[in-house]
Amino acid sequence: TYPPAPGPVPGESDETLAARLRGWPEGGTGDPVALLMARHWQPTYDYAVICLATQSGVASMVTATAFHRVLDGLMRGESGVALRPRLLVAARDTVKEWSAEGGVSHVLSDLRKPAGGRGMRAAKSMTPENRKLIERSFRALPAVAQCLLWHTEVEAEMITIPTGLLGLDADSAVATLEQARDKFREGCVRAHRELAPSKDCRFYNRLLDVPIRRGGALLPDVQQHLLECRYCRYAAEQLSHFEG
Repeated sequence: TYPPAPGPVPGESDETLAARLRGWPEGGTGDPVALLMARHWQPTYDYAVICLATQSGVASMVTATAFHRVLDGLMRGESGVALRPRLLVAARDTVKEWSAEGGVSHVLSDLRKPAGGRGMRAAKSMTPENRKLIERSFRALPAVAQCLLWHTEVEAEMITIPTGLLGLDADSAVATLEQARDKFREGCVRAHRELAPSKDCRFYNRLLDVPIRRGGALLPDVQQHLLECRYCRYAAEQLSHFEG
């Protein structure tokens, strides 16, 4: 009943399909809305199920609403690059908004699950404390880098998937992905420094960064600081994802 999960992406890039939504350029094969939904519906639906903590018709409603919001943005001229994470955020935000509206949640009981919509409504932030640096760094990346990193690192897909979505050749995609990884890590280090709650945390910024990047051991005083500071401990965990 839903479009299949995408394999290697043939044809036009997401950005080209977005341009066709705006009425240009002429040509192309197939309805751009249908093609975008075929590529992105199933992962968005799957994430809606996670947000709701239930697989039901409400997940389809959330997915359709997420597409409506994102496609409206494309028609207003927003970029068609890195659509997948935007669709997932739109689905998450839809669940949270609907859960906060008494009339909607009264009619749609699936929004009231403690592990789903009700829990999201009560949460102060949708980003866990131990993912703050990653989120900040990711948001600061160019859309092409976001697309490559999201599909290869988060969704663990072959690089051919985002290569097709972006309309890149294979060599360019590989080179751009490596650059994206470097910039992403640099952004996490910078975010740790900029968001540091104390001067001690800022002092330990490079002392965390360099040993973790090189695969070495942290200095004893840095290790002691991590035992006492949750912020820097979470930073070390996030930076460790880049090892190897």
